[in-house]
Amino acid sequence: MATLNVTKRGDKWQYRFEAASVDGKRKRVSKSGFKTKKEAVEAGTRALAEYNESGQTFNLSSISVADYLDSWIDTYCKMNLKYNTQLGYLYTIENHLKP
Repeated sequence: MATLNVTKRGDKWQYRFEAASVDGKRKRVSKSGFKTKKEAVEAGTRALAEYNESGQTFNLSSISVADYLDSWIDTYCKMNLKYNTQLGYLYTIENHLKP
């Protein structure tokens, strides 16, 4: 979870927080030019909340793992993989994942 840092740069205030890394390099989000520390904290809090709420969300579904694996075999494996790879996946699913 990212934390919000507020610092003073000259006579202006700046907020900064660390976002997800891209290609193994750290990515920081920052903005400066606020007259007061309170303004910087408020703007930084809004930006951090927007960053944390963006992107994909997880929705709970009622499908079981076994049903999902059967669907995955039919839609992906049979269309894109060679026969022996399909057999290997079916063996693993039937003998290790489903039980």
